[in-house]
Amino acid sequence: AVAAELLESYGIAVRATGPGPGPDAFLTVRADPVFGPVVAFGLTGDYADLMADVAHRVTPLSDRDAREMVRSLRAAPLLDGRAGGRGVDLAALEETVLRISAMVEELPEIEALQLRPVRLLPPGDGVAVAHATIRLA
Repeated sequence: AVAAELLESYGIAVRATGPGPGPDAFLTVRADPVFGPVVAFGLTGDYADLMADVAHRVTPLSDRDAREMVRSLRAAPLLDGRAGGRGVDLAALEETVLRISAMVEELPEIEALQLRPVRLLPPGDGVAVAHATIRLA
């Protein structure tokens, strides 16, 4: 409940939801002793887990960083529609990545954060965070 309230204060709604029409993803943050907060993004599921298709960036993130992070996955064609289908709301996904980056920069006591699953919805429909955990130092 506390994690959901904190995330909602940064414009990220957490709500229980079933699987969406598109792929699911995860966003995590870990405090690295040398680099500081490191954000990780990837898709979930057997293929994604097997391929270890994960992008990492050190905060703070710029718009360009968030865009490149999301689109750097080998599975990016699933996100932008090149693999068939409508794709997902990339703008909302990138905005969520930026808000997570801002939150951990403003709140250095966040030691770890996990959003999993993040339901990736069709363009214009945003993203839906189904579960979130935050660990404080």
